[in-house]
Amino acid sequence: MKPVGELKILNHQPYIIMTHEDLCAIQHIVDIAPKEAQWFHRVERSIEKGVIMYNLYEMYIPEQYCSAAEVDTDPEMMMKFFQELSKEHGPETANDIVQNMTAWCHSHHTMGVNPSGQDQKQFKEQCELAAKQGINLPQVMLIFNKRNEYYCRLWDPEANLMLENVDIIIGNYDFDWIDEQAKTKFKKKVVKTVPSTQGRKHWQGGGLIDFNQLGWSGSPSASRTGGKKKTRKERNEKNVKPQPKLTNELGGIELVEEEIQELIQSTAKVDDYNNVDKLLEILDNTLNEVQLCYLSILSSGNETEIWELENEIIISNEDLYEEAKLELHNNIIEFAGESEEFVQMIRCAIMLEHAPNAEVAEQIIDHYMTFYFDDMWPNPYEEEEEAKRQHIRDILNER
Repeated sequence: MKPVGELKILNHQPYIIMTHEDLCAIQHIVDIAPKEAQWFHRVERSIEKGVIMYNLYEMYIPEQYCSAAEVDTDPEMMMKFFQELSKEHGPETANDIVQNMTAWCHSHHTMGVNPSGQDQKQFKEQCELAAKQGINLPQVMLIFNKRNEYYCRLWDPEANLMLENVDIIIGNYDFDWIDEQAKTKFKKKVVKTVPSTQGRKHWQGGGLIDFNQLGWSGSPSASRTGGKKKTRKERNEKNVKPQPKLTNELGGIELVEEEIQELIQSTAKVDDYNNVDKLLEILDNTLNEVQLCYLSILSSGNETEIWELENEIIISNEDLYEEAKLELHNNIIEFAGESEEFVQMIRCAIMLEHAPNAEVAEQIIDHYMTFYFDDMWPNPYEEEEEAKRQHIRDILNER
């Protein structure tokens, strides 16, 4: 008999917690170490909301002998290290530091991070010594290399568990003060309207405009009643018939389609920003300002903003246009390699500008989301892992 899945811990999921500063300190010591190097962190254990958290904090570097294959700190060096701590913090605090300085870390330079026989022997001795001395704190071994890889082994005497490769979660910074100020200081500019001879409303400035406010009309069946968005199954599968101008603009994309795909593919291979600039130049010459603004939203991968285009249209101004080009530059880098999908996205941006009403816009967006949008999202397992990480960050922020 075989299980239909991997072993999962459904309660008391273990995580190692450290600050971004401590992680950067680890990366720095690994980068500058000429060969192998070792250091220690203090460890605290806590259980909150079904999660076991092993909090690693503060870095301590003893004197050591470094070589290509091993690193060693002899008893005389450790005594000197304790004297340094006592001089800086006082004997009592120095003793407290040493008592919970139970995370032993070292680097493997450019080699793999799997523990050597000596690493395993030393960690076994560390756990046995802690047990003899009545230290009930978790014992941690972490190995890093210059390829941003790590290996972890963790002994938790309270849970009587030996864990391997525990996930490291980086704690969030506290930005609540920004959230509070944003509530009062981030304001929406009031937009004025003036009547036109064509019976529509023209907005002074750029931004998003509601279809219904514009008074655009299509066939009776194409009118939008508002309210909650339909699910995909509830939407009509009607074809959108291109108008002559729309047909010409879509044909213009076909003329440069091959060049666009080549630039997208080459950007993925060599990460060449010159190709991104060339692609932006082609788009700038082929699309108008409004279509570029639509394309920047479609390429952002923000599903909420994309669905807002169902009931709103874009009226561009210079600031919005320049912002859209900047966002497109960043989005193209993220989209590198997906050349066919990117071309289809351009077509959708052109069609959205010409959509006469909300229902037609909905059909265009639905087509885009159904066939191309799924590729932008991580697989369900990655989302599940990110949800776990966010759960930890929420716990840390509530402290």
